[in-house]
Amino acid sequence: MPSNPISSLLFFSFLLAALPGLAQDIQLSGERWQLDLSEASRISVDRNGAIFVSDRSGYLRQFDAGGDSLNLYAPAISTELNQLEAYWTVNLFLFSAGQQVIEILDRFLNPLSRNSMADLGFGGYISQATLGNNHGLWLYDETDLSLKKTDFSTGQLLQEQPLNILLPNSSLRVLQLLERKNILFLQIVDEGMYLFDNQANLIKKLPLAGSIPAFVDNEHTYHLETQQLVRTNFLTGDRRSLALPALPPIIGLALTKNQILLLTSSKLYAYDRPDNY
Repeated sequence: MPSNPISSLLFFSFLLAALPGLAQDIQLSGERWQLDLSEASRISVDRNGAIFVSDRSGYLRQFDAGGDSLNLYAPAISTELNQLEAYWTVNLFLFSAGQQVIEILDRFLNPLSRNSMADLGFGGYISQATLGNNHGLWLYDETDLSLKKTDFSTGQLLQEQPLNILLPNSSLRVLQLLERKNILFLQIVDEGMYLFDNQANLIKKLPLAGSIPAFVDNEHTYHLETQQLVRTNFLTGDRRSLALPALPPIIGLALTKNQILLLTSSKLYAYDRPDNY
């Protein structure tokens, strides 16, 4: 056992580095580019590295991996998006709670379909929506505090679970819904990320802090926490932190294969993604 304060400190540091889930911080560096924006609101990326950013009026811009503008989509009605999802690559999913409207665009931002919640048979107030596998559409209905899944192609209701019963101690301030590989991720403000199976059965909770939508990539979630980007393995619970440079308040984040993208209301910053992060 170490016998002096310096040796004790070194020994303790070695133990911290060796324990799972307590990996030491690394520093984010290697800024690639930054882009001036106006009233930015949401960010999403597809699996080919294309970048999509919406503003508070619902206008949507597409950029390549170098930040060059490719396409612009102007909505029929100016309204902020509550969900912008490019994960499926072939098309984009847009949802506006203010208009209670879902739009599907192709990867060049051409409109494919537009449906209101009333068209789909929902008369309450849907505050969150996201596409799933096999035409599944997940919804959070604030009218009855329920999580619902419907078949987007037929309108058939497939699942309905009362969240106030499943999560009796939750504020139910749902920040986002995402489906990845038949797992539904439901994030609640300042509370965490809840994982459900495709039958809406609760699997586990990840205690993620904050009110910025987390990013899900393979078996990891990424969220902001006190000037750090924290990666959590939702299978094992292991966490790794990435110290961020001093930036204006970040409102959105996304990761591609090679880049970490941080969005503020007026800029988009792109950094090299560190190896194994």
